[in-house]
Amino acid sequence: MPIVKCQSAIEAYRQRARARNIHELSGRGDRSDLTRFVSEQILRQMRLDETDVLVDLGCGDGTLLKLVAGTVASCIGLLPTVEEVARVGAAVAHSSSRIDVRRGLVQRTDLETAMADKIICNGVILLLVEQEVDAALREIARVSKPGALIFLGEVPTKNEFEGKSYGDSIIRWLWWVLTNEGVSAFVRRLRQVLKAFSSHELFIIYPKTCFHEPRDKFVERAKRAGLTLEASFPHLEKDDANRVQESLTRVDYLFRKAATAG
Repeated sequence: MPIVKCQSAIEAYRQRARARNIHELSGRGDRSDLTRFVSEQILRQMRLDETDVLVDLGCGDGTLLKLVAGTVASCIGLLPTVEEVARVGAAVAHSSSRIDVRRGLVQRTDLETAMADKIICNGVILLLVEQEVDAALREIARVSKPGALIFLGEVPTKNEFEGKSYGDSIIRWLWWVLTNEGVSAFVRRLRQVLKAFSSHELFIIYPKTCFHEPRDKFVERAKRAGLTLEASFPHLEKDDANRVQESLTRVDYLFRKAATAG
């Protein structure tokens, strides 16, 4: 089993681009059903129009891009590594000529100023270190047109690794899953490990840190970057039994860029 220990989230996703299953780039393991569910929930909030230019910052395996293909004027997906861009670009190429997958970071997109009508950034903010968050919010505001709608999803309000003392040990991690998430989650994770043992699939160990901030403080942080809150709500998840439930730690936010520049 090739075990790869990564020093950053970007390196972890660079390695995931090598996985046989492209869905590893979603960060949800084998839960493609969950990725589609999350994408559909996001799109319900976005009020897309056929004239929109949509930007998906950290577009994962391209599920959301494929869902909107043909329904907007254009959609751009950004990913941080050339390996991800090559893998996802090839996977979505047949869906629509309106999809463009590019390399870029949420804090440095290299996109034109005021070019996006709608921006989605789900499950990305939590991967940043704190000093990168303000830069990311300013960059999102820069790329947004005046009045643009912005979805920032899965932003934790507290440290999700608190109390998880398994470190880099796979055995301790499996025991934690069994005692905290139940038998079905344990079986799914055990299968993941056994599959790695019996194949050339990678098993990636990644940093146990995440950006987190109470709702009011994050809203104020976004306001300083030029984004005004429209709504916030608990992130919706599906457990292994396919039951929809509200996250106890993660919040989804809808922001609006000021309608007038400056």
